[in-house]
Amino acid sequence: MSFYDEFADELPDRDVAGRILDWMSRHPKTVEGVIDLAGGTIVPRRPAGPPPVLLGRMVLLLGALMTLISQPKLPVAGLAGPPGPPRLRAPNSSERPRRVRRRPLPHRP
Repeated sequence: MSFYDEFADELPDRDVAGRILDWMSRHPKTVEGVIDLAGGTIVPRRPAGPPPVLLGRMVLLLGALMTLISQPKLPVAGLAGPPGPPRLRAPNSSERPRRVRRRPLPHRP
């Protein structure tokens, strides 16, 4: 982007526009890009980190993986899902069920 052409209506004096461009080049946090003082242009810089398309794909992949892991029966070894209810074993025929003695509740008037 040509700084002089873009801001010609706000900064008609090219000398003033050059000083502003020089100030912006000395303060790199003011503009997300590279400033060329000789040509009077600002080249936008790509933000650091992965591109947004890659982030979207990573989120979709993570969602698919979480869906697969949460399935109760997976064919993949080691990812069997949550365990089922505990199995109750039947008492042996020789065992008698134990009786639990219950105390009567006290009577309150």
